[in-house]
Amino acid sequence: MRKIISLGKRCSATATIIAAAYGILQILFRLHLILHPGNSYWFLVPSFLFAPVFLITMICFDLITPAKSRRWTTIAWVLGTANCTLITMVYFSQLAHINPSLFNWESGDLRIPLFKHHTALEAVEYTGYFLISASTFISAFAFRNINANRLYRSLLINGILLPVLIFSWFYPRYYFLNFLWVVSFPLATFRANQFFTMEERKSGKKEKRMAHPVEWVIQ
Repeated sequence: MRKIISLGKRCSATATIIAAAYGILQILFRLHLILHPGNSYWFLVPSFLFAPVFLITMICFDLITPAKSRRWTTIAWVLGTANCTLITMVYFSQLAHINPSLFNWESGDLRIPLFKHHTALEAVEYTGYFLISASTFISAFAFRNINANRLYRSLLINGILLPVLIFSWFYPRYYFLNFLWVVSFPLATFRANQFFTMEERKSGKKEKRMAHPVEWVIQ
């Protein structure tokens, strides 16, 4: 169990770093401080790396939560699996079948239409957001009554912002509303990291208490 907690702690910390970096890149792009084609790849890499660590975090939640709450975390990691599968398959296929005519080898300019509005990859990106938000929203209910209020609230708030993502997809001029999600999601994964840290400490104290009686018997 302690190894699972430790794995969840590391993955949630990694997810926090990646999500925060992705949010900063989004802000820089919207302020026109990152120009094409750099924005394409700087968005692609965090999205690709984030999917598996988020999935592992959800699985670790499922393995350490009480049995009565496990139905919520099970649904959460299933949604995380769908997101990870979608991201992996689409990103690999898109990058593997790029039309060579999109490359301008002489100038070194790689004009690849990644993450432009209403393109296939942006649709995949938003679908990933939807799956992740649904996953955090559902997983929140697993922590409602187990003395993890901060984690519960942060996961719930991130999930509640799902309609904002849907709205901004259909009305791009309101894209700035997505920054609410950009802030809430790293906070949710940060709270997850705190939760795993707390569980790790509890596990360490429990092992010490169990070790003392054994030492007394041996003596």
